[in-house]
Amino acid sequence: MIDLVDGYYGSERVGAAICFGLSLAAVGSGAYLARTSVGMLYGMGWSLLIAGGLVLLASGAYFAGLGSNHARFSALLGTDPSQFLVQESAHLTGTIESLRRVIYGEMLIALAGIILALAGHVRETPILTGVGLGMALVLVLLTGYDSLNRSRASGYHQEIQAVSR
Repeated sequence: MIDLVDGYYGSERVGAAICFGLSLAAVGSGAYLARTSVGMLYGMGWSLLIAGGLVLLASGAYFAGLGSNHARFSALLGTDPSQFLVQESAHLTGTIESLRRVIYGEMLIALAGIILALAGHVRETPILTGVGLGMALVLVLLTGYDSLNRSRASGYHQEIQAVSR
């Protein structure tokens, strides 16, 4: 059972580290593009810079929090396996529901980015087009990442529940 716990939290930490690296790349790309004088690239740069920065902070905090959750649930498994099953199951239920709401929010923001990009195109405002494209790009990638997280949490939750039966 400890292998199951270690595997889940280890894979979550790897995913958070990858997300951190990708958001760092978005920040770097955004900083580069924001220095250009080309309207669409300039707008996209600022969008990547801001959205990438926010994701950078969130993924770093998530990575750090995973360590304490891993330690807590591993210790609980060693001392009280039945309580581990109850608490970890409740934790995962909350995580899965939270990720569902986050994914819907990300999809709405990505849609808003697409609408901004289209509005910028129609109004012939390249900066607005770039801002919208940058927003949509970051949020579509983030939605995919969080969908994988939700799937991984659901699979782990099912495995935990199967053991408790």
